[in-house]
Amino acid sequence: MNGAVEKLETELAGRYIEHMADPVSIFDITDEDIEERALLEAEADIAAGRVISNEAMCRWLASWGTDNPLPPPECGE
Repeated sequence: MNGAVEKLETELAGRYIEHMADPVSIFDITDEDIEERALLEAEADIAAGRVISNEAMCRWLASWGTDNPLPPPECGE
């Protein structure tokens, strides 16, 4: 009888696990309206020249922790 109980417990546990939903991360939830708005804002910033070049950002970041850290880059650099 003990083996039958263990078999039933194992079967029920398997069924329970099969029906559990995967946890949802906040990063899995998308809001298409917010994403579209952010994209439009980014495109407007680019068109208006409100950007910082990769080179300027890299120079600034590379200066961190040195004796002469650079000031943050500004738009147009």
